[in-house]
Amino acid sequence: MKCFILIGLIGLGWVVAILGASCTVSNYYDVSTAAETCDTLIIGDLVIPAETTLEINLKDGAKLIFDGHLTHEVAEWTGDLVHIKGKNVEISGTANHLLDGLGPQHWKGAGESTILRPKFMRIQVEDSTVKDLNIKNCPNNCVVLSKSTNLLVTNINIDNYDGYPGVIGANYAKNTDGFDVAGGSGIRVENSVVINQDDCVAVNGGSNMVFENLHCNGSHGLSFSIKNGDVSDIQFLNSKVEYSNNVIHIKTHNDGDTGSIKNVLYKNIEFTGIDKFAISIQENYPSGDAKANIPITNLTLTNIQGTMTGSNSMALQIVCAQGGCADWHFTDVSVSGAKKSNTCQEVPSGISC
Repeated sequence: MKCFILIGLIGLGWVVAILGASCTVSNYYDVSTAAETCDTLIIGDLVIPAETTLEINLKDGAKLIFDGHLTHEVAEWTGDLVHIKGKNVEISGTANHLLDGLGPQHWKGAGESTILRPKFMRIQVEDSTVKDLNIKNCPNNCVVLSKSTNLLVTNINIDNYDGYPGVIGANYAKNTDGFDVAGGSGIRVENSVVINQDDCVAVNGGSNMVFENLHCNGSHGLSFSIKNGDVSDIQFLNSKVEYSNNVIHIKTHNDGDTGSIKNVLYKNIEFTGIDKFAISIQENYPSGDAKANIPITNLTLTNIQGTMTGSNSMALQIVCAQGGCADWHFTDVSVSGAKKSNTCQEVPSGISC
């Protein structure tokens, strides 16, 4: 670890104080101390030990800059590779950095019976900015925004292209969600690219969020997956989804607890090459009968335009429980190329299915 320090002798021991330093770290075991004391923490080439989380608990107002090749020793486990916490912090990467998940050494394709792959990065911050990060080949979920508040995420490039079956073969990638949002409020994710094999964005909880100008490729779409709790005031704006299973996917868990989804807007969403569902809204996930334990209300879709491909493509799948869906508004929704007839159950008044 390189930094400017003041060393003083007190009694029989030495005291080391880092004075507003800019510190450069390339050793896993130096990160914890540097994060607690440095105003600017620069992480160079660094290898995370096997089955270990790189915990970065930043001091208030600090900057974290990735400036090298961050990777890890490969092992089968289910933790987080990187966990960042802080208040009023800025997290970014230089032109020289790469956050490398070594996905090809983890993925097992259809042969995987139990998921033993770490999630790449968990971010748990307040009043902060995350920007200019290059993330490649996540073993599992890529970026988890965990109960963060007042957070701006911008110019993130998530590249899991190597995980496509047509690229890697039988040991293809699964569960490589781009952004998982696990609660929080006041979150904005913008101007980012996600190339992956699961949800581009998956909202699992929280309120007051905006996702804008996202380019999603190969994903399962712009999604909600809600097991319990109240989720509200979420917007997906001005984004593109291509060569994916789904575009819009809202699922509530019929084996979950109670909650709600309300005040959701999808606006100006363009798509192409969708092979499963353009719009899928289901209150019967993962399977079985629909249940109204998590009603979906005040849902608005405006200017949703695009094309589908393949013999299994369906424009609309709406599976609501009785009394589970209400106050929906669809305008300028245009889907071409779908081969299968729509699935429609307990569709709210005013919605054509």
